[in-house]
Amino acid sequence: MLKNSDWHFNCSWMSQFLTFKDLNALSLTGKRTASFSNGARMLKVNQWKNTSNEGENVWIEHYKKNYPEIINPGSLYLKCLRYRHICADHFRTIVLRDPRLTHTQRVELEGMSLHKQPNKLFYWFVVDLLPRRPLRINFSLVMLRKALSLPYGRNIIRRTILGKMFIFLNNRGDIVISNDEGLLAVVTEDSHLWRTALWDTTFSVFLSVLCTGRPDSIITEYSSICPFCGLDVSIPCAHSINCSLSYARWSVGLFDYRKELTTK
Repeated sequence: MLKNSDWHFNCSWMSQFLTFKDLNALSLTGKRTASFSNGARMLKVNQWKNTSNEGENVWIEHYKKNYPEIINPGSLYLKCLRYRHICADHFRTIVLRDPRLTHTQRVELEGMSLHKQPNKLFYWFVVDLLPRRPLRINFSLVMLRKALSLPYGRNIIRRTILGKMFIFLNNRGDIVISNDEGLLAVVTEDSHLWRTALWDTTFSVFLSVLCTGRPDSIITEYSSICPFCGLDVSIPCAHSINCSLSYARWSVGLFDYRKELTTK
């Protein structure tokens, strides 16, 4: 049976003035309203093609061929479409909570007009970052945090068995791990590892060794500068007696702290 003009009018009206949430609710109230709701959803999805990218277009075409059934609900590009057209407010909440984003990236994503064609940052965040959920770290990060909190702690970890790496505390208190290729991961204060596509198991092993080995090795084996004055350790007579005293006090403090942990 062909759809009549009344059906098309109702679908067009509902598509223009009702949200997906409204249409989903109406589709459960009766066979006739379900037919209108399905048609209205189809019109909405079809309009998305005006600003969609290649990956999103593939999902839209699949939906049109199998309408009204939802095809591949786990598709990353379906998530892109949902964040852009259905739950933009929820997307901005996720943006605020994700520690892998810099302040500049967070501001850009918050202010982005999602109904228009977003830039590469949006797709990088949704397709590359969001599927990688945080992992719980089962070893202590206290010693590493203490080392990174030293006067020049931001610059001490560079030389590693995996090549040049940058490990430092950001202004939110998270441990940021990166290399020349880009951001690898962020470790939050609640000991959760938030990875990017560049992270692999070799970095996990190194992080475990870094945190569970001798605490003083953090500022000796992996650093080419003094964490107390910031000078290159290879420069003869570059450090004052104050650096030696600072190192001695720091080492004693670590020893006392570890002793305290083992007696609890």
